[in-house]
Amino acid sequence: MAKVKFGIGVADMRGSTGASTFSRNTYGAYTRQKVTPVNPSTQKQAQVRGTFGGISAAWRGLTEAQRDQFNEYAPQYTRTNVFGDNVPLTGQGLFQKANLNIIKVEGSFIDGITAPVSLSPVTEDGIVVNATTPELTIEGVSSTGADERIGIFATAPYSAGRKFVAKNQFRLIGFIAPSTASGDYDGLSDYQNAFGFSVSSMTEGQKIAFELQRVSMKTGQVISSGVRITSVEV
Repeated sequence: MAKVKFGIGVADMRGSTGASTFSRNTYGAYTRQKVTPVNPSTQKQAQVRGTFGGISAAWRGLTEAQRDQFNEYAPQYTRTNVFGDNVPLTGQGLFQKANLNIIKVEGSFIDGITAPVSLSPVTEDGIVVNATTPELTIEGVSSTGADERIGIFATAPYSAGRKFVAKNQFRLIGFIAPSTASGDYDGLSDYQNAFGFSVSSMTEGQKIAFELQRVSMKTGQVISSGVRITSVEV
């Protein structure tokens, strides 16, 4: 079902209705024919479905008091809808979102929630990827609090001519544990294990995109460094 945002008339419209899909790009709103994609049933898709299924089952397994707690705090948390507006979460939506964010950085399920916490921005002083050494270092990464992790996400190397990197191309390569002082992150082994090939096989000028996410292990809130793009040196 398409979602409609009203102004004096129709301000925006997203989603599908009938045989039409409504969206927008750099040039404004557009309509295209609805196309049902072929489902390749990849291992990654199966893992995501399994995670969603596990979280839904965990919600049903909570006590009434635990669900009431998520329902109570849910209005203090928001999500961004297809129009870019912030809208409040439901109790179940908060449970799902918090646990998905925590699981992304290999944390453990939470069955209770508090009011939102304050998260400091994630910073780093530079990223070095060298195929000759070989080396993959993120320099001067922020410290973590007692209830935080910083997830390190990266893409496979891609050509210098490519401008766009999709969210689904990022993969968790490792994380910085709670209560860790600021310092350099040596990600060579983590990166190679995550992608299955050696940094030494990369060529000069290839690019790798990184994103660092600070995640609260208490609430599942996330603050991102934004995408950082680094060229491979030799």
